[in-house]
Amino acid sequence: MDVETFEATPTTEEPPRWAVLERRVIDRIDDAVDLIMERYLDDDGSAMWPPSDDYVGIDAVDDVYEGFWNWPLYYTLGGDRKVFEYAFDEFEAITEQFAAVPTGLGHPQIVREYQQGHDWFHQSEGYLLFYHLCLAEPHNDRLRQLATRYAGFYLNEVDGVPDNYDPNHDLLYCPMNGSKGPAYHNFSDDVPPPMYHAHSETRIPWQYSAWKEHYGLPYYDLHGIDTVEDLKDEEKARRMGEAIRDRCAESDTPQNLGVTGLVANAFLLTGEERFRDWVAQYVDAWHQRARTNNGLLPDNVDHEGVIGGATGSWYGGWYGWSWPHGWRSLGAALIGSAEVAVTLTGNEHHLELPRSQLAHLVERGRPGDDGFELPTRYADAGELPRERGQDPDAEAGWFQYRRERPGFPAHIWYCSRQDEDRARLDQLAPPGGDLRADGKGLGGNDANWADYVDGSDEAYPERMLEHTLDLIEERVEFVRTDDQDPAHYGDWYLQERNPVVTEGLVQLTTGAPQVIYNGGLTVATVRYFDPDRPRPGLPPGVAALVVDLAEDAVTLRLVNTMACERTVLIQAGGYAEHTFTAVETSPLGEDPNQHVGRSVADTIFSVSLPGGGGITIDADIRRFDNDPTYAFPWARR
Repeated sequence: MDVETFEATPTTEEPPRWAVLERRVIDRIDDAVDLIMERYLDDDGSAMWPPSDDYVGIDAVDDVYEGFWNWPLYYTLGGDRKVFEYAFDEFEAITEQFAAVPTGLGHPQIVREYQQGHDWFHQSEGYLLFYHLCLAEPHNDRLRQLATRYAGFYLNEVDGVPDNYDPNHDLLYCPMNGSKGPAYHNFSDDVPPPMYHAHSETRIPWQYSAWKEHYGLPYYDLHGIDTVEDLKDEEKARRMGEAIRDRCAESDTPQNLGVTGLVANAFLLTGEERFRDWVAQYVDAWHQRARTNNGLLPDNVDHEGVIGGATGSWYGGWYGWSWPHGWRSLGAALIGSAEVAVTLTGNEHHLELPRSQLAHLVERGRPGDDGFELPTRYADAGELPRERGQDPDAEAGWFQYRRERPGFPAHIWYCSRQDEDRARLDQLAPPGGDLRADGKGLGGNDANWADYVDGSDEAYPERMLEHTLDLIEERVEFVRTDDQDPAHYGDWYLQERNPVVTEGLVQLTTGAPQVIYNGGLTVATVRYFDPDRPRPGLPPGVAALVVDLAEDAVTLRLVNTMACERTVLIQAGGYAEHTFTAVETSPLGEDPNQHVGRSVADTIFSVSLPGGGGITIDADIRRFDNDPTYAFPWARR
């Protein structure tokens, strides 16, 4: 392939410790995945959940998919080919398995190889696996067929499926949607309680469940229903279910912005403009709604596009400001969709909506015991959750003050590279120090990583890789000593056993934060390909480290820890959306003053690494310069 090639120089020095640790992480994950495949799946690849044939419900397939969400992503970083093959086979097996799991509505959970209807807080989690499969093997005809059909459900292109989208008002008809069209049926009395998985002979839409104690009630204006405990009364539970149905079922909500990842995925595979146009149009529709609502994002519109037309207020929609997560779920949808829209269009104005909402929350924030806190939920003062205690600022309507997750401001800054966004990250992120392992993605270290690429935490790479190894070993030890009866598995059982820990690898090798788990697509400053096999990811024995990020430049190091020569292709952006404009290299080790510089004007260049060789690369980048694509470099030539 005809590309600019740079030669690294051999060295007699030992590989740097970060490079040795990085390769150790890859080797350890390659070994660990076999434990999962051997112990936790049936012979045909199906999950050991549901544990019995009498399960009925609309939920859970997303949780089962999530057990493998980052396996194909890990393959694209340099993991063994078998990890992709395991993930692909599991996607197919789980899809087939849940096509036989009943919802109680006359059809199964999977229809036409896609979820029959669910909200996009959950679909965004579950379909990360599918997006990463497409990223890893974009030439796969089966994946391309599925991706086009999946997006077609939202462009109203699949025969026999009721329209999910109203192009005249730029809205989705229901906060739950999928391959059966708007899933109004999920809000009906026929859905097993509590609109999620449960076993019960009676079907009361919103009866008491212990998990609801954590989130409180969706509404506090129903007479006699003041606490979650009140839902133990069947009549009160039924009234709450009816209120949710009447206020939420026939509405659009910002949580539906998660669908932009699904439609963008189809564009990245096919390059067909209708997918890109749809993403930009739908994201812009929510921008306009916020402008109309005095700058605050409303969480519901009715079928005419009227703000508050569904609930009677600008808040109170399904997975909106009032319940259950507030900003924690809305922020994921806003930031993930904005990042997707910027990537597809190159227009950074899409960042203004999440940036403005974060500014609104900061304006209403306050100092807390552990740092600055933001209000994450809203209800009128008279409707605030009484069972959780009155908040000191109850009269303002904002409640549940919390520290901001660093991933949200980190993704805004990463996408914009603007000083104001970097300052916001410093203001809101938890202080540096011990590394974290938050949530299903085992992440939460974006602030520490940002400090590193800014030059203020040089120890971060080794510390993060050691942390990653510790997390892998914890999962492996759990698996080795696990004596839980499969009959007691929850639908999340694979998630808590997943040994594929990717945050550190993503940050250090690609120069980007790990994907937002409930929205968006994986992003990268640089991506690597092995032209000799050929496949995505670092070649065997090669380690990479992004050491500096600027608005229009990146500095990285490559080290070949093995004795044989390796060749690496380096791409500008995860989807070739950027262009390299100049590259300057210098050796690692004995004589770092030997510089080679050239103009490049391309999306890729090549580096030849002799055994034991290393190189430092300073590359200037023109960002969002090209139509993004999943296509591999040799397919684009």
